[in-house]
Amino acid sequence: MGGLICYENHMTLLKGALAAMGEEIHPAVWPGFWEQHGHPGDKSKATDRSAIETCDQYPAMREYAFETQSFVISSSAYMSDEMLGRVMDDVDFNIAAGGSMLINPAGIVKAGPAIGEETLLTAEFDRDERRATKAYFDSVGHYTRWDAVNLNVRDTELAPFEGEQASETPPTPSPAAIEEIATEHDLPVDTIESIVDSLHSS
Repeated sequence: MGGLICYENHMTLLKGALAAMGEEIHPAVWPGFWEQHGHPGDKSKATDRSAIETCDQYPAMREYAFETQSFVISSSAYMSDEMLGRVMDDVDFNIAAGGSMLINPAGIVKAGPAIGEETLLTAEFDRDERRATKAYFDSVGHYTRWDAVNLNVRDTELAPFEGEQASETPPTPSPAAIEEIATEHDLPVDTIESIVDSLHSS
């Protein structure tokens, strides 16, 4: 089981990474369902199923399922205007229209999108639907071309801050610096040079 939030579901490399890791069930969380009016920044709350013609979510979730051969549980927030008024003040932008969907690995919507209502979606899925799709198109199997394109995934744990590591090997002093050190400590120059060489060779 994988999972992405909102526009992460559009991110090609994330999809590829989850598919390569063997994702079979993909929960996708969205803040609602909308109608686009020309571009993603100009959208309004969906009012009925006609919104599937312009909402980027609808084709994206179907393509995600087909592209990765996974079962997609697309969960989109629903909040009535009355409820919104209770929990938030001075909100003039509401896209929480629902829109949840259940999609099989062939990209077929089995239930939803449920728009404008709070509901529970159910659908019958069979693992053979995934196997059949993979037999036809497997994005990380026989259809892939790792010899031409591959993806490096960082699986190490990251820290919020990483300081620059100090070099274990000190910098090589200049001849003038070596001579100055030799004079300061009343030592032969070749003795200082020998110490510097041993530090850098160890």
